[in-house]
Amino acid sequence: HSSAVQNDGKIILVGEYGAFVIERYTEDGVLDEGFGVNGRVTISFYGYSDAATGVVLDNENNIIVSGYRVKNSITDIDIVLVKLKSNGSIDSSFGENGISSLSIDKLNYTTGMIQQPDGKIIISGQNMKNEYDFKSIFLARFNPDGSIDSSFGENGYITSRFENYVTCTSIALQEDGKILVGGTLSLNLIRPSYYVARYNHDGSIDNSFGENGIASYTFEGQGTEEWDNELHSIIVQPDGKIICGGKQGDYSDFSYDMGLVRFNQNGTLDNSYGENGVVKINYPNHFSQINTLMMQPDGKLIAGATAQDNIVGAGPRLLMRFLDNGELDPGFAINGIQATTNSNFSIACKSGNLEPDGKIILAGYSNSRLLVARYNGDNVLASNFKEV
Repeated sequence: HSSAVQNDGKIILVGEYGAFVIERYTEDGVLDEGFGVNGRVTISFYGYSDAATGVVLDNENNIIVSGYRVKNSITDIDIVLVKLKSNGSIDSSFGENGISSLSIDKLNYTTGMIQQPDGKIIISGQNMKNEYDFKSIFLARFNPDGSIDSSFGENGYITSRFENYVTCTSIALQEDGKILVGGTLSLNLIRPSYYVARYNHDGSIDNSFGENGIASYTFEGQGTEEWDNELHSIIVQPDGKIICGGKQGDYSDFSYDMGLVRFNQNGTLDNSYGENGVVKINYPNHFSQINTLMMQPDGKLIAGATAQDNIVGAGPRLLMRFLDNGELDPGFAINGIQATTNSNFSIACKSGNLEPDGKIILAGYSNSRLLVARYNGDNVLASNFKEV
């Protein structure tokens, strides 16, 4: 679900396999035997299906992992943070014996995690009163020691409830400390919209952004009112503009392509980007969606995506680079797109990182296995990465 790169070049992956799974790879793509057991740490809480969904690193390469744990079937799921030392052992000085938790409603699913410059940690996700309640999102902030930050919102967290179906899939931090969360907002699943909400440092909604704190855009199709839009990632440009990536397509025949939307700093649509603020990308003969966004120091946008063959079902992972105007960069790979395949299996792209030397990490899973690939700056798949 998420990844991070240590300052020594080692790569952390976090995900799930009925429990939290944390893996560390050396810089040359080998499981690091100095971490956990043969490079892997597995954490199970109550014996149900837990999931690690986020990861950040502190200055000493200690690892803080966020996720959700199932305490009692689907009736009690809470937010949990675990801190690991650099060798993979649990840091008992964090929270309570290395673990910090929070319950907002009966069901709490984490989807995003960021770390502020002061070391505080913000978790985003969805809080649900029951398995049919999809109308609320949350932000929670924790101090570096794992305690809840009572100065944020009310008792350390805030919730935003909507009249309609909502998801919370991405979180980002502006340079001024304001917090962005993004996802999909819809009315009975018909014509859903990309949305970005902005919050002040204290957790209050920033009403100067968009309309009452929310910017949104709805892709629309031809001949149908059912348009399949999902926002998966947001990122802030150096100039403060906000780019959203995901999918857009026709719900009625289950076809979709990649989509990008750019908003100005105040939440209005940036009409100088793409076509009136919007970019649509088709990968021929495939359904496709952008899942992660990264920003190069020169302002060019890197996107990681998943594609699926609309006939046989399998599909490649896509790596793309875009110019500032939203066009694919013709100097990158083949007309701006590089495809990586794994035999006849699909590759899910979930996370990405840029290394200081310009190399690109894409992480996800394929064939029920965690999968990470590194690309050189010239976009050639690094040959020293291999199956382990």
